[in-house]
Amino acid sequence: MEQIRWGEIREHDSLAKEYSKKEVAESYLDKRFQSAIGRVLHEHQITFLNQLIQAYEVKRVLEIACGPARVTAEINGITSGVAVDFNESMLKVACRRLNALGQMQKWELRQADAFRLDLNEKFDLVFSFRFIRHFMRQDREQLYEVVKRHLRPNGIFAFDVVNKEVSYPARLKAGIEKFKIYDKLFEKNEFIQEMQENGFEVFHLEPVQVQYNLQYLIQIYLAPRSYKIAYYLIKWIEQHLRAKPMEWIAVCRLK
Repeated sequence: MEQIRWGEIREHDSLAKEYSKKEVAESYLDKRFQSAIGRVLHEHQITFLNQLIQAYEVKRVLEIACGPARVTAEINGITSGVAVDFNESMLKVACRRLNALGQMQKWELRQADAFRLDLNEKFDLVFSFRFIRHFMRQDREQLYEVVKRHLRPNGIFAFDVVNKEVSYPARLKAGIEKFKIYDKLFEKNEFIQEMQENGFEVFHLEPVQVQYNLQYLIQIYLAPRSYKIAYYLIKWIEQHLRAKPMEWIAVCRLK
C-alpha cells in the first residue's frame, strides 16, 4: 500500500475542484512554464512527443486532461485529435490557445471525466501530462483501463513519471509542506512492474530535467539577472549532460 507523506489533494474530486478554479486555469501556463527551467521542460516534452509522432507515423491522437492546451497546441504531424478535460475553465483557455496558434482545425475539445471516458474510438497515440502522476494506485489503474479501451493495436501510450530517487530528496530540501497536490514518486523498476501488471510494456523512458539541482541553481541565481543566458544554459544541460532525471516521459504499448 502506498504511503502518503504529502499532498492533501489526491482524490479525483478534490483535484478536479482545484483545477476548475478560473484563476488556476488562466494563470497555469504563466506560473509553471514561463521560467527558464519550466520553458526548457516544456520544450523537451513537445520535441520528444513530436519526434514520437513522426517515428511511429501517428495520425490520430487522444489527449487526456489537456488543461489549457499547453502541449496540445504544439503537436505537429497528426491528422486529427481529441483533447478532453473535466474543467470548463481549462477548456476555454485551451480553445483560445489553439485558435491563437492556428491549430483548432485539427482538434476536437470535449468536456469529460477521464475516469469514465468511453469515446467508442481507437487512437494511434494516447498521451497525458501532469495528470496520472497525481493519483493513488487504484485510481491510476482505472486510468490505465481507460487508455487500453482507446488504443489501437500497436498503439502508443505516453505520459510523465516522477523519479523518486531525484525528486524525493529535492522535495525534502524544499519542504514537503509546499507540495499541496499529491505526486506518485516511482523507482524505475517499480514503475516498469506496475505497467506490466496493468498490461503494458515500457519500451522507452525519456529522461527529463537531468542535473536538476544544477538547473535549479541557475534558475534561482542567474535567471533574475539574465533570463536569456539562464534559459540557454539550462537547455544546454538538458541536451548534453547525462544524469539521473527528475522525471521521465514513459512510452508504452499494450503487451
